Amino acid sequence: MIKCGFKAQNIEVIYNSLDYENQKLLFEKLNKTKHNSSIFFRNNTLPVFIYIGRLIESKKVDQLIKAVKNINADKQICNLLIVGSGPDQEKLRGLAKNEIISKTTHFYGPCYDENIISNLIFNSICTVSPGNIGLTVINSFTYGTPAITHNNFENQMPEAEVIKEGITGFFFKENDILSLEQALTDIINSKIDFKAECRRVIDSYYNPTYQVKILESVLLNKLKSERSSADVVVVSAQEDVSTAIGLLKNGAFDYIVKDEDAKDRLWNSINLIREKRQLKERIEELEDEVTSKYAFANYIKGNSAVLKGIYKLMEKACR
Repeated sequence: MIKCGFKAQNIEVIYNSLDYENQKLLFEKLNKTKHNSSIFFRNNTLPVFIYIGRLIESKKVDQLIKAVKNINADKQICNLLIVGSGPDQEKLRGLAKNEIISKTTHFYGPCYDENIISNLIFNSICTVSPGNIGLTVINSFTYGTPAITHNNFENQMPEAEVIKEGITGFFFKENDILSLEQALTDIINSKIDFKAECRRVIDSYYNPTYQVKILESVLLNKLKSERSSADVVVVSAQEDVSTAIGLLKNGAFDYIVKDEDAKDRLWNSINLIREKRQLKERIEELEDEVTSKYAFANYIKGNSAVLKGIYKLMEKACR
């Protein structure tokens, strides 16, 4: 955006988020029970790498299967869980028929149940996306699980920036299987408490509370100070009453929760804003008419500079 001419001081980033409150409860529940869902492999005691997403060419899941095969060649040190479906599914299954891979790789299939997904991610050592990684990394961090993806940010999704090398995950050189193998091995051998740091990132930035703070700062404080005539209508999926009250107190004209009636309520707010502005304009016109009709100059004769100065003082005193 800066390259396109936007000023850096006028840019604020609102980080993405998922179903934060519900996922936080799921994480806390899993953290207490420590339930292990890794029951898909011949040796379920080994650490599990998970890929979750569409099985399409751009995700390069074949690279992950090959990398896991290579690091397990001499001795089995990890398992691979693949969650998802797509046009590349049969090709990837064919690739996994290798004796080494078949022992350590399981195709779970598609899953849309967050209760199950949370369990699978929580009990995995790392989420891996050899192609680009988007909201998957936010989902992974939500359950305290680090992530691995490639380091070519020209071919990445914005969420990839959440990964901090050696702190919340690792990067590998794009399309370099040896580099990917090293990243997988680094995760296995790492003594870092990834769960705590991944959760800290989500709790600090990638949640609705932080998003609202940015909205209050940018949409309201700056907008109202720089363009006092601007009316701000906030449309959000957040139903929290305190959020709405906070925004309204800071100057928002209206706060509309996204639902089936949101369109009608938004239109109603726009009409109210239009009526308010028309009324304000009419009042200003009347004030101008009254000021002109009852101007002191109409009743006190004289056009000297001294009298004109007195007229102005008298008009100020009457306001």
